[in-house]
Amino acid sequence: MQLRGDGMSAKKVAYCGILVALTLILSYVERLIPFGFGVPGIKLGLANIAVIIALYLLGSREGVLIGLIRAVINGLLFTGVSAMLYSFSGALLSVAVMLPMSGNHKFGVVGTSVAGAASHIIGQVAVAQAMLGSGVLAYFPLMLLSAVVTGSINGLIAGNVIVYLGRDKNILEERGIK
Repeated sequence: MQLRGDGMSAKKVAYCGILVALTLILSYVERLIPFGFGVPGIKLGLANIAVIIALYLLGSREGVLIGLIRAVINGLLFTGVSAMLYSFSGALLSVAVMLPMSGNHKFGVVGTSVAGAASHIIGQVAVAQAMLGSGVLAYFPLMLLSAVVTGSINGLIAGNVIVYLGRDKNILEERGIK
C-alpha cells in the first residue's frame, strides 16, 4: 500500500510513527535520570538511538524527519522555546553529519552515533554562544567528552537493534538492502 504516491508504504509510515513516539518516550525517561554532573546541556541522548535506527533501516529522508520532528515536539512538550532552539540546532547539525556517514559502511553505526552526538553538542554550543555570549565555551570540552561516551553507548545499542530489526526482510527490501 502506497501513501500519497511518494513511494512511502504504510508499513514505513507506521515505523516512522513508532520511532517518533520512541524518541519522545526516551526523551522523557532521560529527563528523569540525573546525569548532567551540573553541566548544562549534558544528556544521555537516548532519543538519538531511534534516529540512527531510522537512518540505517528506513532511509535518509525518514531519519532526518524523525530527528527534526523529535526536537520540535520534545521542545514543545518538555523544555520550552529557548531549549528547543538549542535542541533543534543540534539536531539539524547532527542529522546533517550522520546522513552521509550512515550510507558509508566505513564509519559503522558507533562512528555515526559518536559523530552525531559530537555535532549535536557543537550545534547547541554555537547557538548558546550566539544567544548568551561568553562563558558557554567553558563547558564545551566536558560536553564533547560526554558526547563521545554517550554516543558510543547509544551507537552500540542502535547497532544491536538494527541487526535485530534487520531480520525483517520487508524493511530491508524497502531500503534496497539485500
